[in-house]
Amino acid sequence: MLPVTLTYYGLGKNYTDVAKTVPGPSTDYFGALARKHDLYIVAGLSERQEHLAYNVAVLIAPDEEIDGNCRKVRLPRGEAGTEIALGSEYPLFDTRFGRVCLMICYDGLFPEPARELTKRGAELTTFPVWCCKPLPARARALENHAYLASSNYTDPTPAG
Repeated sequence: MLPVTLTYYGLGKNYTDVAKTVPGPSTDYFGALARKHDLYIVAGLSERQEHLAYNVAVLIAPDEEIDGNCRKVRLPRGEAGTEIALGSEYPLFDTRFGRVCLMICYDGLFPEPARELTKRGAELTTFPVWCCKPLPARARALENHAYLASSNYTDPTPAG
């Protein structure tokens, strides 16, 4: 599981400048890694579809196929009114180890999506984030008695 907006973070570019189609070069790259290591990868990407840009989490299977994706449904104040478009649903995907769902960053700060996904049979919720403490992920797992995997960025700048 990888953090959110991998193709945007730290580049100093506009979100729409780095957005690519899904499938596309980023999913091809992570698909090759999934095949090589026989694993599923959840990658947070910047997706372009026609004139719209989305913050998307993509589930890539070991056969390099995209098993599914989820576009961020809730935008925080800093993203609302920008070039980032909203998704509309939290889909579930069947994998070899169970039913997986995807939430993205700010989506996980609200208890309702995780609760609904658990009621619909999610066995693992993935939660790629950026600059977010792990407490919301722990809270969603605790509230729903469910597994939740989260990832984040770490600032590589040495302290001091």
